[in-house]
Amino acid sequence: MFGFAATKCGKCEKSTFKVHELSLKGELDYKMISVQCTYCKTPIGIIDDNNALLQQQQARISRVERRLSSMEDKLSDIEDKLSEIASALTQRGFTRSAR
Repeated sequence: MFGFAATKCGKCEKSTFKVHELSLKGELDYKMISVQCTYCKTPIGIIDDNNALLQQQQARISRVERRLSSMEDKLSDIEDKLSEIASALTQRGFTRSAR
């Protein structure tokens, strides 16, 4: 049988912990996770909240997609206008010169 030591708080020697979300001052979108002792609240570890970073990336992707969609609409409008111009020129007898 193997004996494993339980993780204990360095301050109060208890072995019960909880997860607590932290916000950095001045950084509303950036969150961190603290693992801390349930009894004395001493942190034993802090990690980045990858979910918050993922949400930031998804928001950036959404903004880029909206901008691309807007550009696509504008390019479609330009294509329509160029087609109208080409049609009008053809009706007036202008043709492309052979190269």
